[in-house]
Amino acid sequence: MAEPGSLHVRVLTPEGLAFEGSAAIVFAPSAAGEVGILPRHEPMVCALKYGQTRVRVSDDLEHGFVTTDGFVTIDGDGVLVLVGEALPVGDIDPAQAKAELHAAEEALTLVSSEEHVAYARAQTAVRRAQNIVKATESHK
Repeated sequence: MAEPGSLHVRVLTPEGLAFEGSAAIVFAPSAAGEVGILPRHEPMVCALKYGQTRVRVSDDLEHGFVTTDGFVTIDGDGVLVLVGEALPVGDIDPAQAKAELHAAEEALTLVSSEEHVAYARAQTAVRRAQNIVKATESHK
């Protein structure tokens, strides 16, 4: 349960719970643009796109996650972020992220666009890697 005047936030992936706790505000990358969620927000469900989801606990503490497509639901002071993947920004090695982006871009050049499933997977790998690199650059 959320403390009075705060949100109870859960970030959930198919692998399990990535985060659970209280927050003052949540920022999520909705398909229509970034959405800021404060306590007592109107109930809402919206689609999320690749980007960063930020859970601000206080002025001094914020948990950032690189997230994939998904949904966010808001009900009272409860926020549930449902995504395919949520990587803590602080756990990402920027050099490794750039290397993975380079490898994904190289793999994409080797796949024919006629191979629809393989090409779509390669595009998704590039988009994921770009999202991770962008998050590491903005987290500095």
